[in-house]
Parts: sequence; structure tokens; C-alpha cells
Amino acid sequence: MGALYIVATPIGNMEDITMRAAKTLLSADVIACEDTRRTGLLLQACQGYVDNYCAAALQLSMVRFDDYTEGKETPQLIEQLLHGKNIVLVSDAGTPLISDPGYRLVSEAIKRGVRVISIPGPTAAIAALTSSGLPANRLLFLGYPPEKQMHRKDLFLALLTIEQCNNYFLLRPAQTAPNARGFKRNNRRHPHSPGSRTHEGT
Repeated sequence: MGALYIVATPIGNMEDITMRAAKTLLSADVIACEDTRRTGLLLQACQGYVDNYCAAALQLSMVRFDDYTEGKETPQLIEQLLHGKNIVLVSDAGTPLISDPGYRLVSEAIKRGVRVISIPGPTAAIAALTSSGLPANRLLFLGYPPEKQMHRKDLFLALLTIEQCNNYFLLRPAQTAPNARGFKRNNRRHPHSPGSRTHEGT
């Protein structure tokens, strides 16, 4: 039986890849990734860290694994794991499963008795918090906010009841201003709420 490796990858700077992550990527039988082209560039960057694996990197099998293909690919990847293949799961950037595909695969692997090994590395939420100058003892990670304005409003109002906590959302650039305005507007309407700090990541 093989093992499933959850490998964190650089958020923006390829030099943030760790030696352990590079070795794990380059020794895998299969890499499940959101974007094969982007992951191919990452593998090239890994060559500078692990020279002995350069030739092998060109032969690695990559499988597209995103929100659209997760349902179809999960049973096939599980079958390969059960037949002894070592599989690496990566996202486009940061740690897999954090607002990215992978939950079904990891859950099913655990049910089947497959070893799941996490290779830690960059996470956008932690990087943002530790460089913000804000207290880092309480963090509420909320992923992507609801698309509908009414649902966002309900969420923002609920957050106002949480005392002294840093709330972290993932937002695309075009979403940042509307969501920030919505949160501030609700905060002004409830000036005596305990107060939470909200931050956006892209």
C-alpha cells in the first residue's frame, strides 16, 4: 500500500519550497495538482534543491485535481494508493485542503487505511497574521465569504458577537472592497459589539 502526501507549496516565491517538500514531490509516483503547468514549473524549481532527482522530475505523472475533477479522480487515486503508488497532493499555492480541493481524497484514504502524511509549509493566513502587527493568539479562518449579499451580511453580523478575534477571509482582488465596505457598515450599525478584526487575503 502506498502513502498520500499533503505537500504545502510556495505562495509566491519559489525559493520558499522546503527541502523535504522538494524531495517528496520528486520521488512521488503521481502528483495530483490543480494546474499541471504551474506544478511543472515548481518541479523545475525543485531541481536546484535536489540535483539527483532532476531526470526523474521530467518523468513524473501529474493528474489534474481541482473542484471540477475531484469527484472523478478520487476513486482512481485511491485505487492507485491501494496498489502501492505514492501520491502527492498539492494546490496551486500554500497548503492543500485550505479552501482548496482534497477533502474527499484524504477522507477516503483514511477510511481505506492509507497513510496520510502532511509535509508542512506556507499558509497564507498565518503569513498574513504574523506580519500584521496584530495579536496572534486568536484567529478565525473563514475561507471564502458567501457570494450572496444577504448571506454575507448575516455572517458579518454574527462575527460582531465574537470578542477580540482576528477574522481571516480569502478574497479575489475584485471582492475585497465590497466585502470590506459591508463589514464596516455593519460594524458602524452595532458600535457596542465586542469587536473583531477582519482581514482579507488574495
